[in-house]
Amino acid sequence: MPHHNRLLKPKPKVMWTQDAPGYKVHYVEEFPLDKLRYKDLWELDELGRPWREALRDDIKERGMRTPLIVWNHHMGNPHLQHMSKKPYILMNGRNRMWALVSLGYTHAPAIVSGECEYPSIEIRNASELRPYWSDGTLMVTNKGLEVFGKTDPRKREYPK
Repeated sequence: MPHHNRLLKPKPKVMWTQDAPGYKVHYVEEFPLDKLRYKDLWELDELGRPWREALRDDIKERGMRTPLIVWNHHMGNPHLQHMSKKPYILMNGRNRMWALVSLGYTHAPAIVSGECEYPSIEIRNASELRPYWSDGTLMVTNKGLEVFGKTDPRKREYPK
């Protein structure tokens, strides 16, 4: 049985709370991966490697199904000047990032909260964001973008 036919989670949802956002939300089809700040996954123990490799194989076979979640809320904040070289922070998608880098990708789809200098579509509500989201529940709150109930590559679950 091909690995992408394994257990799939229920239909994805997008929720936009009443008090959110106080920042912009963008969909970027080709976000440059070298502009992201993220914790390096190459140094993690070998226990996670087989399922990360399966995730990589799924992305190679079916393409990127779920965009990365990137925060850039601190643009223009003088107290965070030290982040100016790489102000975009990867908040969700570290395992996908590992897979993309190992496949040699230089760009990937991303949903960016805050300012965005790359070609993008500005999103103003849940119905505009829904076509770009494919895994779990994406919550747009006054604190930022949060993801719940997404597929788990450790269990060989992948988004549709």
